[in-house]
Amino acid sequence: MKNLWTQFACGLFLAGSAMGPALAQGTADLPEYLKGISGTTAPTPAALAAKNVLQLNTTMFELYGDAGQVFRKNILAEHPIILGMFSGAGCRM
Repeated sequence: MKNLWTQFACGLFLAGSAMGPALAQGTADLPEYLKGISGTTAPTPAALAAKNVLQLNTTMFELYGDAGQVFRKNILAEHPIILGMFSGAGCRM
């Protein structure tokens, strides 16, 4: 059992020492199109606020769509809808 823990600790140490230089490398040599998705740059407060408002807008439209379906179902269950097509030749129900 002690040998297993020793092997685990050695493996963890080697993995950490191999990742250390990669993490210290940073984003200086990343292409410009990857810098935005690398997660190392913080958005400006204005960009973060705009992103939050757009997400709120998207979420609310989904909620409104779901609520609209519920209201439509309830209204159609209680009240009949009569459609008529009116043209110059008359009316067709």
